[in-house]
Order: sequence, then structure tokens, then C-alpha cells
Amino acid sequence: MNRRIILATTLLALCVAAGFLGWQRAYDLGVAELRSRGATEMQLYVETTRGRLNQYRALAAVYARDPLVRAAVETGANGPDIAALNLRLEYWNAMSGAADTYVLDRDGLTIAASNWAQPDSFVGNNFAFRPYYQMAITGQLGRFFGLGTTSGVRGYYFAFPIHRPGEITGAAVVKVSVSRIEREFAPEGATVFITDSAGVIILSNDPALRLRALAPIAPAHAEAILRDRQFDLGQITPLQAGLFDGQLHLSQPMAPEGWTLHVVKSLALVRAQAWGAGLLAGAVGLIIGLVAVVILQRRARLLERLEMRANAARLLEAQVAARTADLTQANENLHRAQADLVQAAKLAALGQMSAALSHEFNQPLTAIRTYTDNALAFLGIGKRERAEENLMRVLRLTQRMAELSRHLIGFARKPRETAQPTRLGDIMDETLSLMRGRIERAEAKISLSGIDDLVVMGGQVRLQHVMMNLIGNALDAALGAGRVPEIAIVARVDGGNVIITVDDNGPGIAPEAAEKLFDPFFSTKEVGQGLGLGLSISFNIMRDFGGTIAASRTAQGGARFTLSLPHLDPSHQKAAE
Repeated sequence: MNRRIILATTLLALCVAAGFLGWQRAYDLGVAELRSRGATEMQLYVETTRGRLNQYRALAAVYARDPLVRAAVETGANGPDIAALNLRLEYWNAMSGAADTYVLDRDGLTIAASNWAQPDSFVGNNFAFRPYYQMAITGQLGRFFGLGTTSGVRGYYFAFPIHRPGEITGAAVVKVSVSRIEREFAPEGATVFITDSAGVIILSNDPALRLRALAPIAPAHAEAILRDRQFDLGQITPLQAGLFDGQLHLSQPMAPEGWTLHVVKSLALVRAQAWGAGLLAGAVGLIIGLVAVVILQRRARLLERLEMRANAARLLEAQVAARTADLTQANENLHRAQADLVQAAKLAALGQMSAALSHEFNQPLTAIRTYTDNALAFLGIGKRERAEENLMRVLRLTQRMAELSRHLIGFARKPRETAQPTRLGDIMDETLSLMRGRIERAEAKISLSGIDDLVVMGGQVRLQHVMMNLIGNALDAALGAGRVPEIAIVARVDGGNVIITVDDNGPGIAPEAAEKLFDPFFSTKEVGQGLGLGLSISFNIMRDFGGTIAASRTAQGGARFTLSLPHLDPSHQKAAE
């Protein structure tokens, strides 16, 4: 019974923990997403408000430069141009969509207005107390938000000074209605409002919030509001404390207006989604717990059955072990014999590879010695650059020797895996560079024809070995006959193959040696001059690349080796590069 109670309590705790974590995670994600959307919306509302106001910002400056406006200000309220100016202001106001347009003289008296024909006309009213007039009369662009003292309607005022040479004679004023801006605030899912520096809500998509204060107005701000007649302080009451509690309240300053934009979003949907996610997580946790209980119970029963089987198996093994001693001894003898055979095979492979490697590394090691001697000689005479060049060649040769060993091992295991597009020109450049010292010592003449632009399928290092072997044999043959070596290497395309011939001016190939020329360990050189593996390895390299190699005599009696390799189609040469 106690075990069941513990199990039930554990499952309940798992369910509650999963539900709480799911609720918290969903709530945090929902608030973060709501905050991100709110930040984007605030930026949109700021740009919308500024955009609407800036539509009228330039009008006051344009009106102030109009010749009729200037003339009327200079002649005064009783001048002959006032009637025409009233009509023009009325027309301008209707076309621009402004709330009011009017002109003040240097004393702040309204001499003409777009509402001149209405009972609450501004004409004759003095607005010298307004901050927008005080800024304009000093030469600045006047900006001000407040209630109209005549109309009682909220608006934003732009005032621009009217100039004549040497002085300011008045101001042109444009009043912008803010109701159009409020209509563009999203009314659905959010409360949007703007407060001024005193904390008074001057614009909002909620009419109940307009001309309310976020908190009691500070005495300094109250004094400025009374002085500028911006609002009726008796009608501005603070908002109820905690009005936006439990909601997401975001704000962003607006300069140069000195305002702050507020966006208040309800969290009801976020909470509902979080509760749904919490319930789902709790249910999943309960299901996981139940599944775990079922698995544990089945595991316990399975362990019991396995233990029974293990006991039976141990009994059976004991009976079988007593009757299979001879068979075990026979198996051990067989294993030892197999191990001996494997070891013998390893030793044979090691011997064969050692012979191949000694032949492969003979020529690079000779070149390394030559380049090292040259480097020391150049250092001795102060030619540091030439010494560095020889040492760099030594470095390349050591790298190439390591690559050669890898290719020989790969050749023995999977000889066809290394074929790739290879330029004959690159092969010959590396080969001649590697054998340069030997060629120069022999004063040999080597000519190349048709090599540079051909691409074959093969491996660069292994084909380089073939060419090194053929050129080395040609040098030895000519020198052995007491001649200055002359070697001609010619390449041409024949159908789908590239044919390469290597001719020398040596004594040629004896008929009795021609049949055995490519056999392993066959050599026409003196004992100690070679192992007879070079042409055999070259034969196998050519075969692995799908090519052939053959020997014959030239018309002049020297030796000719003819190589054939698959030609790479010119359309694939770009890929080879």
C-alpha cells in the first residue's frame, strides 16, 4: 500500500512540475512576442504621428513668405489687403486640411484668419502669451500643443516668423487637428496614448484617457500650463492608481516634441495560451510517468525471467564443459596454427614492401643529397636566396617521399582508387625538377613535344615515378655506352588515348631481354646497380590506370618506351583544373 501511495504522489508531483514549467515557458514566450510586436507598433505610431505633423510643418514657412501676407502685416489690421488675405487663408486652410490658419502682427494680434466669417473667429484676438508666438517672434519655428482658447479644441501649432529687411513683423500660424492622428492608432487589442512633459495625455485612441494625467501634475508644470493657457487644469484629473496593472505597458520617448508614446496591451490572451500549454505539459508529464511505471514493471518481470534462464544456462554450460575438453584443446591448436600463418604472411608482405620502398626512395634521396650540398655551397659563397631555393626543394622532396609511400600502399590494396584528371605538363615539370641535378651532371639533352595541353586519367605522383624510371634508365643506358644522353619525349592523341614515347640514344634493348624486361627482379645492370623492380612497378602502375607500356627499338638503334593512357575529353579539362 505504501508503495502505491509513493508512486501516486510521485506521478502527481511530476504532473504539477511539468504543468508549471510549461505554463511559465509559454507565458514568458508570449510576453516576449507581445513586447516585440509592441516595440514595432510603437515605432510605427511615432512615425505616423511625426509624418502627420510634418505635413503641416512647412506650410507656416510658405505662408510667411507670401507677398500678400507680408503686405497685410505691414499695413496693419485696417489695411486694404486684409479682406483678400482672409479669403486666401480660408482657401489655403480648406485645401491643406488644417484646423485653422491665421496671421499675427508683431504684437501678437490676429489681423487675418481662415475662420474670419465664423462667430468664433480669431480675428482681433491677441495670442502673444502663446509659446509658439514667442518662439516665432525671435526668429525660430514655433511649436506648441494645447487647447484653443477660443475654440476649446485640441491642436498642434506651427508658427513661422514673417520677415522684412532687418526685422520680424509678425508670424504665420497653422493649427493641426490631432483627431486624424488618433484615428490611425490601432483601436483593437491595445491602448495607445501620448503624454507631454507634464504627464498629461494629449492624444489617445481611448477618448476616456484624453486630457487625463498619469500622476498629479508637478507645481512647476502646473505654473507653465496656467501661464501658457495650455489646458484647463480644473478638468485634468489623474488616472486611477493601478489602472494598467496586469497589462503590458510599453513606452518610447519622442524628440523634439518632448512627448512620450505609450502602448498598453492586454495579457489575457497570453495567460490563456499559457494555461493551455501548462495543462498540456501536465498531461504529457502524467502520460510519461505512467509509461515509465509500465516499463519499470515489465523490466522487473523480464529480469526475473532472465535470471531463471541464466541459472539454467550455467547448469547446461557446466555439463557441456565437462565433455568438450578435447574439442577446446583442438581449437587452441588451430588458433595457434592460424596465427603462425598470419605472421608468415605479414613477414612476406613486409619483405616485398621493403624492397619496393628502397627502390622508390633511392632517386628522391639522391636529389635531397644534391640539393643539400648545393645549399651548403651557396651559403658558403653568400648566395642565401639560392640556398633557400634548394632547401625548399628538399622540403618538397621529403613531402613527396611521404606521398610516394602512401601511394605505394594504396597501390597494393586498391590500385584503381587514385585515378584522377592529371596534366602531363605538371608531371613532367616535377619529374625534370626532381632529376635536374642528375641530368645536369650527365650533360643530357632532353626535348619535350606536345606535353603541356594534354590531360590524362591517372595519379600524378605514380605517373611521375614511371617517367623518372624511364628517364633514369635512358640516362644510365647512354652513359654506359659512353655517349652524351639525348632523350626525346613526345606526346600525341590517338583516338581516346594519349600516346607518349620516350626515345634515347643508348645501345637499345637486346632481343633476349625484351621478353623479360617487365618481370620483377630482372635487370640488365651490374649487380648492386638496381633490384630490377622499376619497370615491373611501372608496368603495374600503367595497368592500374587503364594504360599500357611497351618497349622497342628506335630507327637509330636506341630504346623506345611507348606509354598509352586514357585521354580526358576536353570538355572535362576545366573540372580537372
